[in-house]
Amino acid sequence: SSGINAEWSLRPGFLVLRMVIIDYDYIDGLDRSIYPEWWMFLSIVWIYLSCVIVLNLLIALMADSYSRIFEKAELYARIDRARFIIEFERTLPKEKRKKYRLRLCVDTTA
Repeated sequence: SSGINAEWSLRPGFLVLRMVIIDYDYIDGLDRSIYPEWWMFLSIVWIYLSCVIVLNLLIALMADSYSRIFEKAELYARIDRARFIIEFERTLPKEKRKKYRLRLCVDTTA
């Protein structure tokens, strides 16, 4: 504990903060503990609980990224389809292209 008062560093709130930022020496805590079995049990529970929380956050981030990409997937599929149609029209002979465009034209004034 560089520069930190020993009494202050053993307070529960500060101890949990140090455990969160992985600054705490678990073996030193075990040596100074009145109940070493409880200390070891609670340390292991804390480590596993922290891993589960971080894994849950990672899953949530991945799900959010997937949903954002999936929302844009339909747009990109439509753009690709439009490009394909344009390329297909370019490969048609002039007569068929003219016939094709006439069939697609709709009178919007009616």
